[in-house]
Amino acid sequence: MARLIEILVQQNKRVVVLGRKHMTNWVKTHFNFIQENSKLFMANN
Repeated sequence: MARLIEILVQQNKRVVVLGRKHMTNWVKTHFNFIQENSKLFMANN
């Protein structure tokens, strides 16, 4: 998912991610990149 967001950001696109709280357990560098480069909304598991 981080790679897809990276591609969209390079194209000056805005990204909205609807995710679940378990995503916070992903590799921190990937998750931090997603947080910094998208509008992130988390739902409870």
